[in-house]
Amino acid sequence: MYLRIRHGRVEALANALLPLGVEGAKRIERGDPQFHAVSKLARALGDPALAAVLVVANALVSYRLTLPGEEYWAEFAEAAAKIYASGRPGLYGFFSSFLRSCRGNRRLVDQKLARIKKLEDSGFPRLLEESFHHYATPGGLLELWGRLASLFGSREAKTVVFAVKMFYYVALTVEPGLTAPEEILIPVDLRVALLAATSGIVADGGWRETWHRGYGREKQVVLEAWRLVSASSRIPLLHLDAVIWLAGRAAREAGYKGREARRRAVALLSKYSENTVKRAVLERVAQELFALLD
Repeated sequence: MYLRIRHGRVEALANALLPLGVEGAKRIERGDPQFHAVSKLARALGDPALAAVLVVANALVSYRLTLPGEEYWAEFAEAAAKIYASGRPGLYGFFSSFLRSCRGNRRLVDQKLARIKKLEDSGFPRLLEESFHHYATPGGLLELWGRLASLFGSREAKTVVFAVKMFYYVALTVEPGLTAPEEILIPVDLRVALLAATSGIVADGGWRETWHRGYGREKQVVLEAWRLVSASSRIPLLHLDAVIWLAGRAAREAGYKGREARRRAVALLSKYSENTVKRAVLERVAQELFALLD
């Protein structure tokens, strides 16, 4: 049997998200610790274009982490700000030192450095830095997505989409009204697959089995389910990602207990939106995201 999309659950979740809207999702993004890390880096360097290059490179090697993503990105931003404040070592030079000494990204270092070398050798980092303002537009985000996909596998590759998302976060520091195109996909990581399972938008058996299959060989089904949620809620996937990712953190911290996961998700999303989103809206979203949790 294969995972199947449950269209009734897709519509239930989308209807809960409709009152949140794009603007509500974007308010939550501004509270995302990863947004704070990259915006802090851009300010420290005084050069958002350089920050964007560093952030894209780091996103491309942000897998199999040894710290939660929030902590790792804070570590990266602090190290990059310190090193680049006193010179320009080049991408490979910086990451060769950083990855071998950091706490949050210690696995598969040689493999990750090979990706950094491939990126640097392509010449694209220089183009991205020189044309930063061009890429910091809806059309530019689409172009960036295509260029990175041509270098690193496919448009659906998790790190490729994640790199676009993190570039978008840097772009927000100079273009705060920027909205991502609806075509850009969501990076299917453990948390995104988890929420697909606990919300019931994909299913086959229990939510735990669905979660692991959705993160493994059946990621495509998860991706399509979230695409349908995005279309019905009219919130582009890239903006939904912060909502899903932060709610996934709440689920993990709650030990995957339904009532506590809902409570923590509402508190977390309310905090990150600086209480600008109505609590009733967040409660309904949390209810649907964790519909299958006891």
